[in-house]
Amino acid sequence: MASRGFLLFSMAAHVAFGAESIDLGQLVQRFDGIGGLSGGGGTSRLLVDYPEQYKSEIMDYLFLPNFGASLQICKVEIGGDAQSTDGSEPSHMHSSDDLDFKRGYEWWIMKEAKRRNPNVKLYGLSWAFPGWIGNGTKNPFQNPSILANYTTQWLQGARDVYGLEIDYIGLWNERQYSATYIKFLRKYLDDHDFKNTQIVAADDNRFICDGMKEDQSLADTISVVGLHYPYDGSYDHNCTSLGKPAWASEESSSYDDLNGAACWARVLSAHFVLHNITASIMWNLVGSYYYGTSWYASSMMTADQPWSGYYKVAPVIWATAHYTQFTEIGWKFTAIGSGSGQLKTGGYYVTLADPNSNNFTIVIEKIPRDHGLCVRPGLPPDELNVTGELVKFQIQKGYLNGPTKLSTWRSNFAKDKPILFQKINDTLVSDDGEFEIFVDWGDVVTLSTIQTAQKGMHPKPPVSKYEFPLPFESNIQETEPSKEAFGFADQFGIFEVHPKQDGSDELTMRQMVPEDPITWWKSQNSAPVTMLGNLEWQDIEIEVSVSIPAGTSGQYPGACVATRSDQLWNQGVSLCVALAGNWSLIRGGWKLNGRNIKTYATGSISSLTAGKYYKLKLVTVNDLAQGFFEDQQILKDVEIPDIEVGFAAIGPTGEFPLEFDYARIDRAGPSWNSTEKKCKSPAKVGSVLTTDACTRNARRDEGLMWEMRSNWQLVHTPSGLCAQADLSSGGQVHLSECVSRGDDVRKNQEFRNAYALVRQKLAQLTLQDGSSIYSLQGTLSGSVFVRNNASEEFNRDEQWDQWVYFPNTMQLRNQYTADFNLGAPKCLRACS
Repeated sequence: MASRGFLLFSMAAHVAFGAESIDLGQLVQRFDGIGGLSGGGGTSRLLVDYPEQYKSEIMDYLFLPNFGASLQICKVEIGGDAQSTDGSEPSHMHSSDDLDFKRGYEWWIMKEAKRRNPNVKLYGLSWAFPGWIGNGTKNPFQNPSILANYTTQWLQGARDVYGLEIDYIGLWNERQYSATYIKFLRKYLDDHDFKNTQIVAADDNRFICDGMKEDQSLADTISVVGLHYPYDGSYDHNCTSLGKPAWASEESSSYDDLNGAACWARVLSAHFVLHNITASIMWNLVGSYYYGTSWYASSMMTADQPWSGYYKVAPVIWATAHYTQFTEIGWKFTAIGSGSGQLKTGGYYVTLADPNSNNFTIVIEKIPRDHGLCVRPGLPPDELNVTGELVKFQIQKGYLNGPTKLSTWRSNFAKDKPILFQKINDTLVSDDGEFEIFVDWGDVVTLSTIQTAQKGMHPKPPVSKYEFPLPFESNIQETEPSKEAFGFADQFGIFEVHPKQDGSDELTMRQMVPEDPITWWKSQNSAPVTMLGNLEWQDIEIEVSVSIPAGTSGQYPGACVATRSDQLWNQGVSLCVALAGNWSLIRGGWKLNGRNIKTYATGSISSLTAGKYYKLKLVTVNDLAQGFFEDQQILKDVEIPDIEVGFAAIGPTGEFPLEFDYARIDRAGPSWNSTEKKCKSPAKVGSVLTTDACTRNARRDEGLMWEMRSNWQLVHTPSGLCAQADLSSGGQVHLSECVSRGDDVRKNQEFRNAYALVRQKLAQLTLQDGSSIYSLQGTLSGSVFVRNNASEEFNRDEQWDQWVYFPNTMQLRNQYTADFNLGAPKCLRACS
């Protein structure tokens, strides 16, 4: 352990206040920074479609020093042509003879991060790989020289084209590692002028540590142990006994509300105190992907409306600022028990100091259990039982130029009235080095000699317009080659704008993936598809001008347009037309194994000419579909399910370069113009909650609009009243004035839920009364009540005890994807 001759200090928390006695003066592990992760995958897709002003403001909040999150690490996905969570990101080498560094948006992310903070560290990691890397296998490590060259080409492109030096390189996200490949990669990087690029392994669990412990030559090639979502309980010793920095190289994945901020603030301290982890990187950097793809808004901030320019500066930004605005990479932690540790009444604290000056920063957090839980992993049973605490500190004599005051900033992420990164009075330090501060339940407090922090603020962004604008026409002809046209989000395959092959100046969108990639997420059975729009769409028409290229082979080479599609193209309706002229209307999208989910109708027209563009149009309204080819109707009034909702989509029937040079989407049917009001009068105190049909086509209805607050209250947005259960009268649920903590009825207003999951899957909303747990339930007949979870089972064909929250329409629904047992989606309603 190293001591600083110019500054020795210790901190003593008086026993009277239940705090620790601490002796500071020793510096141990190097602080490696706090960062955000763009990718894994497609998480920043919509950001690059924003107007320049708002795009720049968003990046300021993320990376500009002393402004917002002031991130110190920028980690990005190395695109691999495959679905990797919220979409597919393009590889720089679709095939072995292909190389294009203009694709995608991660280059732009890194360049903008570096422009704001030249000291930011850059880190690249693959989630998937083009199929050719495995040479017929699904193993990217099959030939180490091929993969090492592929990775080094990406590093070279960053350097030569964008002037970026990549500081860290990973292997394969959360998948097997190859010791042989890691050793080969280290030598390959050294031989190709990338000696300063350090290897992080294995962006997964602790098993890499076991391998390093057994193989010293492997350990010698790895600079950083990259762990995902480390557990706060028992921990494998090998990862902390290797003499290597250990990072939480992916962390959080939690929704970006106050609870997500509390989770993040907690782990930033707890990880070092419990496991000597010296850097943490949040997945994901910015939520710029459609609601309806995975893990919506599990981000530092949300920016998913490029058509309006609206973005949300989330509390997670300010949780991050408590650390990043008062430290720099290269500072050092003080040892556990000597400046960092746990307080006796709960909570963690860390002290970081600059080894080259007398600057130091103390961050203290007291995040309670019911707000500090991240989406994963779980917490030990006795973790995060915290109470407020007055802590006294004393800086030891014997140093030069000791501080007379400490800049002090406070947030509270757990109270009903939150505080977000607020500058409070400086903490005064007495002549003998003593100072004290009260840290409340839910607080994060920073005390620092650094005086430059600020809560940056751009002008208020434009008003949110959650509805994707209709009518929509693609801007393919105005799009830069190698990029993707406005709004399109690839889910399988990759679609890029390129010149047409007829030698004209016109541009087209072309599907670029020629074979199955080596996937990370799951087997890619879906044909390539790109999507856009709103998850709640039902009644729309989509028209596309498509071309099936010459030389296309396969059993059914064709083009598909779709409505009501989910992210994985497993639901909705698709109209597919083949070169031979046969067409089919199917449920979901085209499957590569030919086993489509269901066929509604088939037919044939004259065969198509390869390379020629044709208009293909699909219209779905209520339970009927219409299809058109070259303005001729080829299917009429085909019955389809009326309960599915989803995006508009375009894709081929296989992995070939389908092209489309034009796409138009518009409303269809009468429901868009409906002005019917289901509530005869506004909701009020005492209004009994019911279930009712959800609105169609992402339309809002005041009776169905709810806010799910991070303090667990369920608020009817138009009235501002809270849902409250009456456990003494059969569990009926009604509206009531929202009450503060400490009120006797507050427990009947706290509908706890898996806050990071309830927007993407069904989850219970539960009340607790003593040892009894009650879940919010609804029935097809319209009644709503809470029911003891320990009681007998109920008829799941007629009622439900799980809900999902649709943030665009602010509705609590009984299904995320179509449930044919329950029929049309039902929503929670409040009416007089």
